[in-house]
Amino acid sequence: MMEDIPKKRLDAVLEGVQLQKMLSEGKEVIIRMILDPTFGPMLMFGLGGVYVEILKDVRFAIAPVNEKEAREMITGIKTCPLLAGARGAKPSDIDALVDAI
Repeated sequence: MMEDIPKKRLDAVLEGVQLQKMLSEGKEVIIRMILDPTFGPMLMFGLGGVYVEILKDVRFAIAPVNEKEAREMITGIKTCPLLAGARGAKPSDIDALVDAI
Protein backbone atom coordinates (compact mmCIF):
# COMPACT_ATOMS: atom_id res chain seq x y z
CA MET A 1 0.00 0.00 0.00
CA MET A 2 2.78 2.39 0.90
CA GLU A 3 4.28 1.90 -2.57
CA ASP A 4 1.10 1.61 -4.67
CA ILE A 5 -0.94 4.55 -3.39
CA PRO A 6 1.62 7.29 -4.21
CA LYS A 7 1.84 5.89 -7.76
CA LYS A 8 -1.92 6.30 -8.20
CA ARG A 9 -2.31 9.55 -6.23
CA LEU A 10 0.71 11.77 -6.69
CA ASP A 11 -0.62 14.19 -4.05
CA ALA A 12 -1.02 11.45 -1.41
CA VAL A 13 0.79 11.91 1.89
CA LEU A 14 1.05 8.65 3.83
CA GLU A 15 2.43 8.36 7.33
CA GLY A 16 1.66 4.66 7.73
CA VAL A 17 -1.06 2.05 7.66
CA GLN A 18 -2.87 0.04 10.30
CA LEU A 19 -3.80 -3.58 9.73
CA GLN A 20 -6.06 -5.61 11.97
CA LYS A 21 -7.14 -9.22 11.88
CA MET A 22 -10.61 -9.62 10.43
CA LEU A 23 -13.08 -11.15 12.87
CA SER A 24 -14.99 -14.24 11.83
CA GLU A 25 -18.30 -13.18 13.42
CA GLY A 26 -20.39 -10.04 13.28
CA LYS A 27 -21.34 -7.73 10.45
CA GLU A 28 -18.86 -6.06 8.13
CA VAL A 29 -19.31 -2.29 7.92
CA ILE A 30 -17.63 0.41 5.89
CA ILE A 31 -16.72 3.81 7.30
CA ARG A 32 -14.96 6.04 4.81
CA MET A 33 -13.86 9.67 4.61
CA ILE A 34 -13.68 11.55 1.34
CA LEU A 35 -12.86 15.13 0.49
CA ASP A 36 -15.69 16.43 -1.66
CA PRO A 37 -14.80 19.49 -3.78
CA THR A 38 -18.11 21.16 -2.88
CA PHE A 39 -18.92 20.02 0.66
CA GLY A 40 -15.45 19.34 2.05
CA PRO A 41 -14.88 16.36 4.36
CA MET A 42 -17.66 13.80 3.99
CA LEU A 43 -18.19 10.65 6.02
CA MET A 44 -19.74 7.51 4.53
CA PHE A 45 -21.28 4.62 6.48
CA GLY A 46 -22.91 1.37 5.43
CA LEU A 47 -22.74 -2.37 5.67
CA GLY A 48 -19.63 -3.62 3.91
CA GLY A 49 -18.98 -6.32 1.36
CA VAL A 50 -21.77 -7.09 -1.10
CA TYR A 51 -24.11 -4.63 0.62
CA VAL A 52 -21.99 -1.68 -0.43
CA GLU A 53 -20.78 -3.18 -3.72
CA ILE A 54 -24.15 -4.33 -5.06
CA LEU A 55 -26.85 -2.49 -3.11
CA LYS A 56 -24.92 0.78 -2.68
CA ASP A 57 -26.66 1.03 0.70
CA VAL A 58 -24.70 3.86 2.30
CA ARG A 59 -25.31 7.20 3.98
CA PHE A 60 -23.19 10.33 3.72
CA ALA A 61 -22.82 13.19 6.18
CA ILE A 62 -20.65 16.29 6.31
CA ALA A 63 -17.89 15.70 8.87
CA PRO A 64 -17.58 16.03 11.73
CA VAL A 65 -20.76 14.37 12.97
CA ASN A 66 -22.19 14.30 16.47
CA GLU A 67 -23.70 11.27 18.20
CA LYS A 68 -27.23 11.98 16.93
CA GLU A 69 -26.03 12.29 13.33
CA ALA A 70 -23.98 9.08 13.65
CA ARG A 71 -27.06 7.20 14.88
CA GLU A 72 -29.10 8.65 12.00
CA MET A 73 -26.47 7.39 9.54
CA ILE A 74 -26.80 3.89 11.02
CA THR A 75 -30.59 3.82 11.15
CA GLY A 76 -30.80 5.45 7.72
CA ILE A 77 -29.41 2.52 5.76
CA LYS A 78 -31.93 0.05 4.34
CA THR A 79 -30.00 -2.87 5.85
CA CYS A 80 -30.18 -1.48 9.41
CA PRO A 81 -32.47 -4.35 10.50
CA LEU A 82 -29.52 -6.71 9.94
CA LEU A 83 -27.53 -4.70 12.50
CA ALA A 84 -30.49 -4.77 14.90
CA GLY A 85 -30.59 -8.58 14.85
CA ALA A 86 -33.10 -9.56 12.19
CA ARG A 87 -34.60 -13.07 12.25
CA GLY A 88 -33.15 -13.93 15.64
CA ALA A 89 -29.55 -13.02 14.85
CA LYS A 90 -27.43 -11.46 17.58
CA PRO A 91 -27.75 -7.65 17.44
CA SER A 92 -24.66 -5.60 16.62
CA ASP A 93 -23.15 -3.18 19.13
CA ILE A 94 -24.72 0.03 17.81
CA ASP A 95 -23.04 2.15 20.49
CA ALA A 96 -19.64 0.90 19.32
CA LEU A 97 -20.55 1.81 15.73
CA VAL A 98 -21.58 5.30 16.86
CA ASP A 99 -18.23 5.67 18.60
CA ALA A 100 -16.37 4.50 15.50
CA ILE A 101 -18.22 6.96 13.29
